[in-house]
Amino acid sequence: MSIPSGHQAFLQALAQRKVMNEKQAIEVLKMIGKSGIGKNQSTDVDDVIKTINKKLIQCSELEIRGVYLAKENGGTERVFVLINPINDEIAKAEGNSISATDAALFRKVLTKIANSSDYHCALTDFDRGQLTLRKFTTFLNVLTEQGWLEHFHAHDTFTFGTRTFVELADHLRNMEVDVPQQIFLANVSAGK
Repeated sequence: MSIPSGHQAFLQALAQRKVMNEKQAIEVLKMIGKSGIGKNQSTDVDDVIKTINKKLIQCSELEIRGVYLAKENGGTERVFVLINPINDEIAKAEGNSISATDAALFRKVLTKIANSSDYHCALTDFDRGQLTLRKFTTFLNVLTEQGWLEHFHAHDTFTFGTRTFVELADHLRNMEVDVPQQIFLANVSAGK
């Protein structure tokens, strides 16, 4: 796989962060450009992702997808995530690094959010099973850090995160959740 060095650096940054909004992606590309890595390579987010996806499709099951999500203060933002679209089961989503107990609890959290009227739940709305409040809060915070959940601080509620929308879209649809349109940037038919 021959991805240009600047694009490799971008891919590594995305893999490390798990989720990156468009503003962050632009900043990463600017930093890569300033560092001298990948001289004379495109720094346009869409071009970079298209180039990376073309190479990833050839040699792996990974791809970068984008989704437009509502922002806490209104409006929308485009967010990118590196996913394996083949493995969409919750236990496989983290490369089998999630325990069966945590996967079951995560399913319960997703179900609770899906069944709420506005897809938002407060900490006290969840059945935390055998976990103490402190451990359950840590569990939700880890899911938030990894992009599976999003925490709306203004209302102290949790909702689906970018990775859940992108990697578990079929699971959400089965729960009759409206899933944002996903963007797959690999087609070059527009002449690029």
